[in-house]
This record gives sequence, structure tokens and C-alpha cells, in this order.
Amino acid sequence: MPETRKKLLQQVTARIERSHEVVIAATEDTGYFSVDPAAVGRVRELFSGSAELLREIGVYFEEQVDAPDLDEIDAGDDTGFLREIGASISTELATRELADLAFMGCREILDILRHLDRAVAEHNFWKVVAHADAGIGRVRRALIPIESAMREFEGLPAKRRRWENLEDSLEIRRQYGMLWRAARRAGDPHGSELFVAARKIGQRIAILRRLKIYPFLRIDDRLAIRRLQKRIFAFLEAPRDQAGRRLWDDLVGFFGLLRQVNNRQELCEHDRRVVLTVHYQLSRKVAGADSIPAEILESLDPLLGRDDELDHVLLRPADHCCRDCLGALARLKDELAQTEAAVSQRV
Repeated sequence: MPETRKKLLQQVTARIERSHEVVIAATEDTGYFSVDPAAVGRVRELFSGSAELLREIGVYFEEQVDAPDLDEIDAGDDTGFLREIGASISTELATRELADLAFMGCREILDILRHLDRAVAEHNFWKVVAHADAGIGRVRRALIPIESAMREFEGLPAKRRRWENLEDSLEIRRQYGMLWRAARRAGDPHGSELFVAARKIGQRIAILRRLKIYPFLRIDDRLAIRRLQKRIFAFLEAPRDQAGRRLWDDLVGFFGLLRQVNNRQELCEHDRRVVLTVHYQLSRKVAGADSIPAEILESLDPLLGRDDELDHVLLRPADHCCRDCLGALARLKDELAQTEAAVSQRV
């Protein structure tokens, strides 16, 4: 491996490790804040340094792009001729892909850096924290594919990395799904029913905030959850129909937005693998009218919170047969394929 590429790859790996050392933590209960310049400086250095590294990688590989020189290939050897042309073209395509990937990642990081600087200038603590938190994830999403592509380019084994902690994302989705289902079960409550439903939601939020997973929720989500919890307390202390209706509509709307957790890349990739595998197993091993095997339910359990229809099957398996499960999986398989195609087109 040329020394320049070796150094660039080492820097990418070091930056990925650095992204795990820069931690953004804040409590949403504090009343007033001052932004720690040192902490913001560390985040800015991670963002700006990563963007510059990606720009350098993009420039390097862009300069390496060259069409194959056919005059230097022995045309008398048909097999060798075609093989060398194929190798040259493959190398050219790989270098172009690496350059494009690096420049795209650089632009994304510079974009979040601009948002961070604007929030700092406005002295908006929560925007600073939110952009810093989101930006660290964006740095990883930009660097990890570059590391993987560069290692493949050099013929090195791929490093086993995850975009985010999959187990944390699965648990967050499970908790968000509980809030969504609780609101759905309550329907459109009024009067005393609204009071009871709001109290139950308030209890669920209180439980969520005591869980170990709670600090790992997005800062913006935690802020919104805390505000809604305070509104629930105020409503329970002084119930008023109009305020209760606005509160309930906001709760349902927000819990619906929380389901966007399903768009996380690590969850989409995980769900696609599980759905494809289980759909294949279920469609070939059992009859449609049979009860759903326990091992199938266990395999599908991590998907809880992904889809209303599948959730109903998983939570009440005795009321459903394999045909019901297959129908939900087939639809979900199509939806995930469409999502993957849409992401590919944007990229």
C-alpha cells in the first residue's frame, strides 16, 4: 500500500475512534445553562478535522482517476488483454467512488458544523447540544463507509463496526412503541376517560425517564418528552376540557413522530435482514393455518415497535396464524425494499 493511502486510512480509523471519545451529555431538567467553550471546541475540532480529512481523501483519489492506457496492454494475449482492461476499469471506478464518497461526507459534516456555529453565536444551549449530538453520528456515518471502502480497495479485511449501538436503538424503539400503543388503545378519549388516559401516559413517561436507556435518547426527544410530562402534570392538577384536548392531540402527534426511529440506518439494515430471513423460513416450513412457531416469534421479537400490524401479531400470537404473520412480513419486506431504493437514489 502506498504510504499516502496508508496514512489516510490510519487517520480515518483514528477519527472514528475519536468520535466515540467525544461525548455530549446534558440533562433536560436544568433551568439555565452556559456553554462550555472547551467542550464545544472539542466537538468543532472533531467536525472540522473530519471534514478536512475527507476533503483530502477526495482530492487524493480524484487525482488517481485515470482511464486505462490500452497501448500498454498486450493485445496479443486475448485473456490477459481483457483481464487487464477489466482490472484497470475496476480500479478507475473504485477511485471515483471513493472520491465521491469522501466529498459527499465532507459536505454533510460542514453543513452540521455551520448549524453548530450558528447555535453557538445565538447562545442557544439546546441547539448547540442537539447539533453536536447529531453531528457526532453524522461524522461516523461519513467515516465508516470510507474506512470500509479504502480497506476493500487495498484488499484488507473489513473492520466490524456498527453505525450506532444496535441494542440501544432496538430498546429505544421498543419503549417508543409502548407509548404509541398506549395512545392508540385509548382512542379518542373525552371527559373522565381523557383524565385516565393522560394519567396512564404520564405514568409510562415517568417509567421511561427512570430507565437506563433514557440518557441515550436524542436530546430533542428528551426535551419534548419532559415538556409533555409537565403539561400532563398541570392538566391532572387542574383538568380543563380544552387544554386536555390540545394536550392529547400533541401527545398522539409526538408519539407518531417518535416512530421515525425506524428510519435509523442500523435499524433498517437489521430489520431487512430479520424480515427476509423469517419470511423465507415461515413460508417454506409451515402451513398457513398453523399457529406461529415459538422460534419464529422469538426471531421477530426485536421488530416490536416497527409496524402496527406485526406488533398486533407479536403481542397476541394466540389470536393469529402463520398466514397473518406472513402477510405482515410480506408487506413489511416491500416497504423496507422501497425505503432502501429511495435511500440509494438520494445517495
